[in-house]
Amino acid sequence: MKKAFHTHYLSCWTRRNFDLLEPVNKKMVEMLAKLCSSLDQLAQVYGANEYIENMISCMVLKFQIQHFSRHFEVASQTKEKILEVINSYGFQGLKKEYHPIFNNGTAHEKFIEKYTLHINRIQDFATANGIDCYQMLTEEQVNSKIEWSIKVLKLDFSILPDIDIQENNSKN
Repeated sequence: MKKAFHTHYLSCWTRRNFDLLEPVNKKMVEMLAKLCSSLDQLAQVYGANEYIENMISCMVLKFQIQHFSRHFEVASQTKEKILEVINSYGFQGLKKEYHPIFNNGTAHEKFIEKYTLHINRIQDFATANGIDCYQMLTEEQVNSKIEWSIKVLKLDFSILPDIDIQENNSKN
């Protein structure tokens, strides 16, 4: 899932923020829908074996995938099912744990927030120090070759021929 939202959002970066209106790639959404189906099956197995916390974890991941895929209505329904299970088993600790995720704290929302702050700080620092982040490099700058001020030793790590090894072994 992380790969999906990193791929999507990094392709939507525009100077100072993400273009959040850019639709998620259709094939990616289809792949994530298959993942949700697998999570449903896994949650059923956990539920049948009374591993309720694991079942809830599957459902929370499914919620995050649906939210990222912009299936907000379905994600909301999943959230309600999660809260229903949590309440029916009296898992108040889990309710507190998952509350931030349900309130603008999904993995992809955190990524957007942290990445934007981080990159903008870097850009602000660069600009404050006279570096134009958006200056296009010239052909000469792109193709320049570095000339080192020191000469690096040339070391030979090639393997000795088999004949030399056999001769040394027969002498010993």
